[in-house]
Amino acid sequence: MFSVCGRLNGELVAFARVIGDGAAVFYIQDVMVVPEWQGQQLGAQLMEHIMTYIRENAFPNAFIGLMAAKEQLLP
Repeated sequence: MFSVCGRLNGELVAFARVIGDGAAVFYIQDVMVVPEWQGQQLGAQLMEHIMTYIRENAFPNAFIGLMAAKEQLLP
């Protein structure tokens, strides 16, 4: 439904997305920041954009969920 990314000199350093039905159900997932750039408020900036999108598109009393998991690296 919606995604936002942060780039530095053309390199992707942060990413987040929202899935759902676009009106009543929103799930925030895949909020990721490259380790070297963590602690620089990039995740907070991504979330500001996501929450603006949700506020502009959600029905009153819409469900907003966030799945959180510890860092997982691909093998």
